[in-house]
Amino acid sequence: MKTINWLKFSFLLVAFMLVSTGAYAGEEGAIFDKLAARAQDLGGGLRKVGYIIAAFGLIVFSFMAIFNKISWKNLAYIMMSCFILTFMAMLINEIGSGGAQPPSLSFDGASGGGNASNGSQDPMQNQTNRGGS
Repeated sequence: MKTINWLKFSFLLVAFMLVSTGAYAGEEGAIFDKLAARAQDLGGGLRKVGYIIAAFGLIVFSFMAIFNKISWKNLAYIMMSCFILTFMAMLINEIGSGGAQPPSLSFDGASGGGNASNGSQDPMQNQTNRGGS
């Protein structure tokens, strides 16, 4: 017969109680909302520290390339990798916040009879070629 590990059982019991109460439900001042806010602050601080370390690293690698300690090709690879990592984080944040939306076509009746336009307010840009002119 197996014995019950009381530490695991008590942890699961406390976790179930937290999930089933207002601490998890998102009420004002809930525990998990405060933890999420602190984790977001910590992530922002770590990102700033990471950018500073990457900047110093790029400076060091640039000097190493100038004095032929590493090849220029390797320096270019390092710089492209840092560039991609930096902008992928920004892209993920933008998509996660719902900011990256495809442009929608609007039908502008003032620019020539209900033609699809790209949202420009310039009537000369939206004007169409009509009947032999």
